[in-house]
Amino acid sequence: MEIENPNKAADGPKKSVLVRFSESVDSGIANYFERHGRFVARRPYTVIISSFVFSLLCAAAFFLLLEQELDGEDLYTPSNAQSFDDRKFVTEVYGEPSLQTRVLLTKDVDLTKEKDCDLRNLFLNEAEAKKNLLDMMGLYEDMTEQSIEYDGKQWQLKDVCTRPDKERDDCAIQSILDAWGYDKQKLLDDEDVLGTIDSGDLRNSFGVPIDKGFVLGTNRDGGACDGNVEVFQLALELENDRVERNGQTIDPESSKWNKELVKTVTKVWESQNDLVGFISSVESVDEESNKAINRDVAKLTIGYVLIIFYSHVVLFKNSPVFNKSHLAKAAFVSVGMAIISAFGLAQVVQVKFNFVVQTLPFLLLGLGMDDAFVIMGAYHSVNIDLPLEDRIGQTLSRAGSSILVTSVTDMMAFVIGTYTELPALRDFAIYAFFGIFFDFLYQVTFFMGFVVLDARREIRARNGAPCRGCALPWTGPSEYDVQPVPSVVPDAETGDKVTVQTGAAGNNWRRKIFGKGDYDPKSPSLATRMMGQWLPKFTLNPIGTAVVLAVEIGVLAVAIYGCTQVIMDFQFRDWFTPDDSFLKDGFRVEDKYFSGDQQPFFIYTKEATDGRDFFFHQDDYVALVEGIRETEFVAEIPRVTSWYDAFSSWLTSDDSPFKDSVDESTGRAPNATAFTDWTRFFLNNEAGIYYRDLVVYDDDATKIISTRFDGFTVDIEDGNMAIDVVDALRDSSEAAAEIFSPIAYSPVFLFYDGFRVIAWETVRNVLMAGVVVFVILTIVLADLVASMIVTLMIALTDIMLFGFLYYVDLTFNTVTAINMVLAIGIAVDYSAHICHSFLVLEGTKKERAEGALYRIGGEVLAGAFTTWLAIIVMSTAEHYIFQAFFKMFFAIIAAGAWHGLVILPVVLRWIGPASHGPHTQE
Repeated sequence: MEIENPNKAADGPKKSVLVRFSESVDSGIANYFERHGRFVARRPYTVIISSFVFSLLCAAAFFLLLEQELDGEDLYTPSNAQSFDDRKFVTEVYGEPSLQTRVLLTKDVDLTKEKDCDLRNLFLNEAEAKKNLLDMMGLYEDMTEQSIEYDGKQWQLKDVCTRPDKERDDCAIQSILDAWGYDKQKLLDDEDVLGTIDSGDLRNSFGVPIDKGFVLGTNRDGGACDGNVEVFQLALELENDRVERNGQTIDPESSKWNKELVKTVTKVWESQNDLVGFISSVESVDEESNKAINRDVAKLTIGYVLIIFYSHVVLFKNSPVFNKSHLAKAAFVSVGMAIISAFGLAQVVQVKFNFVVQTLPFLLLGLGMDDAFVIMGAYHSVNIDLPLEDRIGQTLSRAGSSILVTSVTDMMAFVIGTYTELPALRDFAIYAFFGIFFDFLYQVTFFMGFVVLDARREIRARNGAPCRGCALPWTGPSEYDVQPVPSVVPDAETGDKVTVQTGAAGNNWRRKIFGKGDYDPKSPSLATRMMGQWLPKFTLNPIGTAVVLAVEIGVLAVAIYGCTQVIMDFQFRDWFTPDDSFLKDGFRVEDKYFSGDQQPFFIYTKEATDGRDFFFHQDDYVALVEGIRETEFVAEIPRVTSWYDAFSSWLTSDDSPFKDSVDESTGRAPNATAFTDWTRFFLNNEAGIYYRDLVVYDDDATKIISTRFDGFTVDIEDGNMAIDVVDALRDSSEAAAEIFSPIAYSPVFLFYDGFRVIAWETVRNVLMAGVVVFVILTIVLADLVASMIVTLMIALTDIMLFGFLYYVDLTFNTVTAINMVLAIGIAVDYSAHICHSFLVLEGTKKERAEGALYRIGGEVLAGAFTTWLAIIVMSTAEHYIFQAFFKMFFAIIAAGAWHGLVILPVVLRWIGPASHGPHTQE
């Protein structure tokens, strides 16, 4: 007797282990969702109310626990960067570096277009020079009189500026007005102001030399105006005693005074000689950035309106019974619930809200509405004459598995995204993970509850109930709630017996909203006809296939070239400042005349590692200063300034009381005790008071334990150069004076250290996300070849996305890196459904490719268009983050849909795997 092999289908070959495992998983998921659907069908109000209440709790958690992180240096820099350790030492020993604000004055002409050199020149002649300098003096006087109120106290410039000598009101300011000590009368009495400026001995009120190139901006275009003095610069240092305020760490007094300064320069000050003022202040970038983001977020309303309108169109059926346009509102609300629930849960687990997270609603809106379309597509494919519980159960059995797979792949991509040292990327990935989870949860609960209620309405309408079957929640069952029974009638054309769905109202429920004749519930949508009938007629014939492959090769070649041209850069100051901000003009003037992308840096020394006094390592310190000055990326103007140079010059000058006690052979103090005493004397008197905060003694004031000197980098062009600059300063300082364990630090080095990890982390995370998606696809599709083909489509999408950066003037940085990882999860949606349908259909490969497009292509296209609508409003965004997201999402949607709907069917038509046969779930 022959025993039948249970693993062998009655009409097919033995199934592989992978296929059997996939079917087992798929069957388990489908059965679960069928049971869940039946539960929702029995208790829709319970499901709707409980889901909504939970979202309200999450909303309360968000608003009650809200914590924000708005500091760019804490968002876009790796938490384990060396700069963070350096900053910790600097702030503990010296406090935060002072805030830098620059006031720039030019003639009131367009310096980019004005050809008349005389109209641009501030020093055209002696008379003009004096008038312009007096104009600047007037602005300075307005600045000193400017006052703000904070914490019940009036604050003026002398209260918020950095004052090297706390006993004097003199601020740390550099400008050409230092030549007259900011004394208007001295300037008026000076009959040769140009001669005073050219005297070669310009010093500030503390006796520190001033470089004319730092305070006077000269024309460097090389034309007729070359050498003209066209800009006055006043560089101001403000105190920076930072405290936490609404997600930002700021000095509240200095910050408020700085805001008032903007008004003074741009609105209050009235020039007497046609000068115009600009402000350059990195401190103000955060505030201007926040304003732009808030304006962009307000534009979300337009995106919401577009999505709601389009959703009504997609869900519209030309029948008063089967039309589901009104369910678009429930789907929209469920997405809103997912967004606020994600935000609330993130606050519960103490993940702070930030700039980048504000782009998340765009993503969730597109994905959430796409899930609703899939659910409704499955609903319409189920026999309308099944009992309500069976119909809802089968709907979720079919749709639940589909949206679960895409949701899980998206969530896993974001789980990989959390594996980073960049807080902005990690936190965005956490918020996105929660958002996609809640979006899936509310679609199969809250939204499905409304689908059930509408299915009840549908039954009542078919039974002739008034108001198209509408009923109030508290009304009990009626005769209209009885499930209609189909009848068997002869077909009008063939005479064959066919089953016709009807109801107590006969066939009246079949009437159309628009047009004449009966409505056919099974007629394909426009999107289905486009993707399933029209598109394959072109793409799957030999000529069309050749054209498609030629286009793919051409676009891919262009993208690969773009990949080789993409640079790494992150210009926080320029990109996060909106174009209409007052800062933009100031930055442009600064860049043109003072190399605005020069960055100040500070070299700090620690106590000598051998424990000996600073006195014994003076040569090491001199070597350190000279080594930094000779470093390739250090600017000559402004020159590196050192307290030790000033001390050494003073020590042998006539102003020094210790001149006669200096060691004649070295020109230095004779011993450690004298050195300590003399440096303290120097730093506490007129000659050295400017440098007092740059030298730190031990608690007994008997030994120097740390020092600082300052410099500026050359103009930094991009992220790679930024890394080179940081490395060069660190290497040079270490090589010159290892004994001091020197630190090269600047707040911007926090961003530059981020460049070190962003490239490697992005490549690693993209590869890891790709591997995870491949594993999930292999389980779901039960075919290694199919999984590899879909993974290839995703890889091609990411390659095109990266190359696209070059052509739309984007660089590789933290913001764009987020989208590279995000593309993995989004692109899989466009290909996985097509490939899955291809596997379960029977026939030739061409027939299966056409059938796959007919079965699911319309829904894929609708989902892509929905996501596009969700982000189209970003095209008018002011802020860099939103602009970058729009450009990259546009590329993700275009490349993803192209590969899923066009390239993938062509590939499957030629090298697609064999059919798995009819699938029970399908």
